[in-house]
Amino acid sequence: MINCKRGLSTIVTMLLVILFAFMMVAIVWVAIKGTIDEGTEKITLDSTYLDLSISQVLVDSSGILVSVERGNGKGELNALKFVVSDGVNSEVIDLNNVTLDELNLKTFNLTGYEGIVKEISVAPTFYDDKGKRFVGEIKDTYQFEEDEVIKNIPGIISWWKFDSDATDSVGRNYAEKGNNPEFVEGKFGGAIQFDSAESSPSSNNDYLESDGTDLQISGNEFSAFAWVKRRTLVDASNPPPLDHPMYFISNGRDSASVGGFTLLFSQWGNYFQSIIAFENATGTYNKHVGDMGLDDPVNDYDWHFYGVIFNGTRMSNYIGTKETGFFDVSGTYIPSTVSFKMGAMGNNPDYNGFNGSLDNVMVFDRALTSTEVEGLYNFNFGGTYSEPEEESYTCGVINSGTCQSSGCDPDWEPMGSGTCGSGQECCSEIDYAALCNNVNLVPVPYSAICWYSDDLGVDLCNFTIQRNAPAQEYAGMKIHFEDFDRNDGGNFEYPGEIPVSGTRYEENVILENEMDDQISMLIRAYFDTAAGEYLCPERGYSVLG
Repeated sequence: MINCKRGLSTIVTMLLVILFAFMMVAIVWVAIKGTIDEGTEKITLDSTYLDLSISQVLVDSSGILVSVERGNGKGELNALKFVVSDGVNSEVIDLNNVTLDELNLKTFNLTGYEGIVKEISVAPTFYDDKGKRFVGEIKDTYQFEEDEVIKNIPGIISWWKFDSDATDSVGRNYAEKGNNPEFVEGKFGGAIQFDSAESSPSSNNDYLESDGTDLQISGNEFSAFAWVKRRTLVDASNPPPLDHPMYFISNGRDSASVGGFTLLFSQWGNYFQSIIAFENATGTYNKHVGDMGLDDPVNDYDWHFYGVIFNGTRMSNYIGTKETGFFDVSGTYIPSTVSFKMGAMGNNPDYNGFNGSLDNVMVFDRALTSTEVEGLYNFNFGGTYSEPEEESYTCGVINSGTCQSSGCDPDWEPMGSGTCGSGQECCSEIDYAALCNNVNLVPVPYSAICWYSDDLGVDLCNFTIQRNAPAQEYAGMKIHFEDFDRNDGGNFEYPGEIPVSGTRYEENVILENEMDDQISMLIRAYFDTAAGEYLCPERGYSVLG
């Protein structure tokens, strides 16, 4: 006998399960529909339906100009979505009420973005009759090369990569070497390495110099950043090992009258600081900026990203992406009056030399945003570095053969052992023009006097020549007399040196021709060289008569 009640119960149970399932689906759909209605739906549009490409991108102070070309494909386009990236972080910029017909090109100005621009992507957007927003897939991406990214940053003045030389990648300000900074392996590709003396001042400090007037910063905003690696640290238990701070970027000094700004490591405690010169109604000032930061990560030999930003009212120090110190300037920035230096003081490179390396030094004539600082910190600058070839020398000939230890050829001087081996001397050509500046021969005041001798019927002269420091050796001196009308009084040669701080007295020197009252005595030191006599430039002095 069949149990009909049991079969009916099973059917009822199944119906209830099915009904419950439908109810759950309905609930989930309501939730999903609510989310869709509140947000933005993304759909994939076939490229034949709507095709977009980026043909050109220009970055300037007004924004990012993006030229977008629309290809074949039907569909009503009324908005665009742009994705701007610095290579790490991205920002979305929406443009609504856009008109871009099929097979047309149009340029759009994207404003409000505050970072550096590595790449830009574009996607189509449209709204349906109910106002619902649909975003298509990215249609095209425009990428800049590494060099273009940095050179596109508005306000950049100079950028030195130091991969193999001191060329400014922006093309404005080549940096000349002072003494012998070396190109070494850097944070990205190559870097420039400086040595400074333990004491300051010292003429042995390595530095780079650029005399571009745009680096003096005539406006009231600027920024400067660099990757920095130090070779000298302070022992916190016994500061300092140096008797001076270390300036690594500077177009100023410790005097406000020079103007400008400086990035440095302090003499006491190794802290990163900056200096800014400004003036107000009460006077001119040089302010050291820095919080002597307790979390200042400089007590190591690693690469760190240092920089300053001045926005017209506030001077800020940055380590990495963090503001580590600031000063609110109650006045106006004083532009620099000296050349731009890397590795030493701007006003005088003999002072406050830097022991360490710099890579990717950048200077701007405006205040960067914090987003731009983050972009620069995260940016892969690329670059290449290869070990420099060893140089070999022959005495008197550079870059040829093997260095000899038997002494230098005439007109050449020892330049140290270099890479030539222990105990050997390499040679470089003597710069006689430079040596002339250190031969300091002058008449003793009021000692040079000429008169006409009635007894002899000639002009006679007495004079005393003094040799002052610096004490550059020389072969002798020649003296020429002439009057105001350039009448020739004759040439007189006096071989041999005058002792340092000593004098040579000459009496009753007979001039060859009769002179007028206004007589000049022209003194020239000379050197004996292999090529003959090298005469230094004339130094003229008036003679009493």
